[in-house]
Amino acid sequence: MCSFCNYSEETIIHILWECPKVQKLLDNFSNMCKRKNIEFPKENCIFILGSSREMNTILLCIKSFIYRSKCCNETLTLQGLLGDIKILLSTLKYNATKKMISQMNLKLGSKTGFTRVRP
Repeated sequence: MCSFCNYSEETIIHILWECPKVQKLLDNFSNMCKRKNIEFPKENCIFILGSSREMNTILLCIKSFIYRSKCCNETLTLQGLLGDIKILLSTLKYNATKKMISQMNLKLGSKTGFTRVRP
């Protein structure tokens, strides 16, 4: 039985798409995106078919949140999903900043002998 709806057989397709609780989560996320003028193709959520690398990353985060919620026996909430997305975005931002600093150190260090900038 499905961990979320306790009604249907728990298959991959059911747990990541068909489950009414998952559909409600995706509807809530889609409606929030619409209010913020962000295009979120809910229909593409079963696959990773976003219009950009960023959208595919968000779709993977949604799937990860659903699966983690299933494994931890947690309720699917929009607030929980948004928390996971916020953590993902801050991690990506940190990594991008760290990469940029590393590139600056390579360029500046080899040309000027400056001390390395710390992230």
